[in-house]
Amino acid sequence: MTTTDQKHQKISLIIGLGIPVLMVVFIAAAIHLPRWLSTPIDPAFDFLYSVGWPQEFSYRVEQGRLLRVDSKPPAHGGRGDGARLYLHDVSANRSRELTWDQASRLLLDSAPASPDGFRVESGRKPGWFFFDYRHDYNRRFLVRNHHSIEQSLEFSASGPYYGSSFRLLGWVVEPGQEVTDG
Repeated sequence: MTTTDQKHQKISLIIGLGIPVLMVVFIAAAIHLPRWLSTPIDPAFDFLYSVGWPQEFSYRVEQGRLLRVDSKPPAHGGRGDGARLYLHDVSANRSRELTWDQASRLLLDSAPASPDGFRVESGRKPGWFFFDYRHDYNRRFLVRNHHSIEQSLEFSASGPYYGSSFRLLGWVVEPGQEVTDG
């Protein structure tokens, strides 16, 4: 073999191995660069949620107020002791249980996204294969654009099945503010 044939083989080998490596680098950059280049914004709006299976009534938001609506007993056999209400403080990433009276005084926006564009989404957990992902109902994230922030919500005190019964009721329109009676 002549030296020119060896040079052509080396160039072919370099190109043959280089193209897949460059494709992997390009795909990784396309996935991660938007996240790295965008500026994360901290969520500003707390939210009210319920966890549990409603027994005698369910909750609904109308005109910014939380309402209790009478309902039939659940068809699943009545497990649990009813839905519990929680207010989640996004700045501290902490939830606290509220009574009906406390929750009914909050001014709420029932839109799926907060006024600053965040949504509450369930997590995912891997299955047997890298493409086999399933919902993880006990993990919730605040998601906006390419950023997600895991939230520490209260599920465990309500039993093992209550993560799937999470229900976002509304975003507190003015953080720390309550609707005044009058």
